[in-house]
This record gives sequence, structure tokens and C-alpha cells, in this order.
Amino acid sequence: MGKSGFTLIETLFSIMFVGCAAAIAVVSMPASTASKTKAKYYNFAVNYATRQIEELQYRGFAKLNADDLKTAGLIDSKTPVAGTDTYPCTNVSFGANELISSKLPNGKATVRIQDVTMDSKRVTVHVEWLERSQTRSFDLGTVVADL
Repeated sequence: MGKSGFTLIETLFSIMFVGCAAAIAVVSMPASTASKTKAKYYNFAVNYATRQIEELQYRGFAKLNADDLKTAGLIDSKTPVAGTDTYPCTNVSFGANELISSKLPNGKATVRIQDVTMDSKRVTVHVEWLERSQTRSFDLGTVVADL
């Protein structure tokens, strides 16, 4: 009659299989964490830019100027960056602890307002941050018309 049970070879094979599976799981953890962090940063940038665009659209065409936007707290300074039509908005927060500098490493944001025609302006929000020694960015734009 045959004996029931496992042979030494079957036991060693099972241990080796479990060990390989555990090694693969351990090796994939850093990649998983990096992907999660990348997604978190990108998600925050998209949400921030979307919220800023919505606020600018809500203000309307007539109030898309440096004075009104600074008064509304949507830009940091009335002075454009280096003589352009771009204004910093890094310190604009849409909620508690929602500053770009606290959510994104070296996070910065700008709003660019360009005249397209006499009765329309192109608004672009640019968000950038540093991730693994590389600059990442997200841009979102819209056109606001004088209706």
C-alpha cells in the first residue's frame, strides 16, 4: 500500500515557490509607492487648476484683470511675472491646507490672461512641481467671453 504525505522534493518546491512569490511582492512595493505618489501629485494639480479656472470663469470677462483678481484672492501679486501676462497664484488656497507649496514639492502655479479678441480672453492655469528630480507640470485653459 502507498503512503500518503509529501516527499522532500515537493516540500522544497513549495517553499521555493512561496519564497519567489514573496520576493516579487517585496520588489514591487517601491514601484507601487512611486506610482501612488505620482498619481496623488497629478490629481492635486488637476483639481487645483480646475478650481482656479472655475473661479476665474465665475468672475466673468470684466473682472479678469490684475486688480480684481488680487482683491478676490485669486492671484498673489498684481505685478505680472517678468513683464508678461502671467501672474503668480502659488499662495492661493481653496480650502484648509490646500496650498500648492504644502501639497506639491517645490509647487508653483501661475495664471496667464491673454486677450484673444476685444470680447474674449484666454485664461491658462499652469501648475508645476518637482518629482524625483524632474519638473512635472499641468496646464488647463479656457476662453472667457464678454456676453
